[in-house]
Amino acid sequence: MTKYIIRDFFGAFRISSLRQNKASYQCIYGMIYIFCMSIFTQRIWADQAAWRKVIVENVLLLPMLFSYCSASVHSIQLEKMMYLCPMDRRERRYYIYGSYCFRSGVHVLVVAAGICIAVSISGCDLFFAIQILLNHVLIAVMVSHGQRTGDKSRRKVIIIGEIIFVTALFSNVILFSIIVYAPHVLWVRLAVFFVFCLVQLPLEIWYVQYIRKALRAAVTFE
Repeated sequence: MTKYIIRDFFGAFRISSLRQNKASYQCIYGMIYIFCMSIFTQRIWADQAAWRKVIVENVLLLPMLFSYCSASVHSIQLEKMMYLCPMDRRERRYYIYGSYCFRSGVHVLVVAAGICIAVSISGCDLFFAIQILLNHVLIAVMVSHGQRTGDKSRRKVIIIGEIIFVTALFSNVILFSIIVYAPHVLWVRLAVFFVFCLVQLPLEIWYVQYIRKALRAAVTFE
């Protein structure tokens, strides 16, 4: 079963699969846009140190967009043909939960690699790294907002999910600016941390409850 989970994870990134999901296209365009803008805005032809800024910016922001894109591509609920396969409830639960955990694990590994690169070539300390990692984890565990689980509050789920994503993205943008331009500005770092504790964390706790409900609904769906 594990090999099917891994195969289906990478198979979902085929061009034919991405064409069916507009959100995935938007994330891909966003990643290309950030990469191009970071090159032009840093004027790499005039500043030798600008290459480091470009690398740090991309290794902190692109993994977050990748996680968001992956969440929209990998739906928790199986395709109808999958529910017709000769799987009992235990096997179906293993596949659904295993696919979700594997996807989240890949997201975190990509993020961890990016943070290691940022730490090695910039002034990113342990406090920065933990804050950035926490913002990424919020996105790494997200699920597709198009998921149909019979929940009447689906609109609320979409709004909260978008708030979590946008807040985490802007927090990382602020942290990137601090790392590059003002690594010793302590009050901004604390402000971003308080936003995480007072806004992002409570919303994520609620969102995790929805994820559990969506996983259970996907297992029992008939």
